[in-house]
Amino acid sequence: VSTQSTGSSGINAEYGEYSVDLILGDATLASAVVTNIATLTLDLPESKEVVTVPDKAAKPEITHVFRQPEKRPPQAISSLFTGLVLLPALIVLGVWMKLGANLSGFSFSLSGLGFHLGLLSVLGIYVHFFLGLIDMFATIKWLAIVSLFTFLTGNRLLASIAAKRKEKK
Repeated sequence: VSTQSTGSSGINAEYGEYSVDLILGDATLASAVVTNIATLTLDLPESKEVVTVPDKAAKPEITHVFRQPEKRPPQAISSLFTGLVLLPALIVLGVWMKLGANLSGFSFSLSGLGFHLGLLSVLGIYVHFFLGLIDMFATIKWLAIVSLFTFLTGNRLLASIAAKRKEKK
């Protein structure tokens, strides 16, 4: 905005004609390109109001009252629910033991142990998040690290299993 106006004594005046210019320039150009975009005419009535400066004194401290946390269920109900959630896993392990699970195909190589350790680590991270021991951002960070390890060891494990099957044929 140009500070030169025709009907006032500068930019601090309340009325007058102001021109709006677009100035395009660069350090490599000899002179800038100036284009007049608009001309504004401000014709305001005389104001008798006195403009007050805002008070810069310290404001009173704002205190917040947070909602009380909800009551937790009794420990017995929480333990019962946890047991019911873990019950299917215990049933599966019991059925496998009764049927005689075939562990002969399990590879005790470094990649096999690393893959299963990675899977257990992922489950451990989920449990830590579920119990509130770590927040979501820490969970994502740890899952990114452990998942990369699990992916690499799982890929190597599957490649070795495929190579053993190919040798048998």
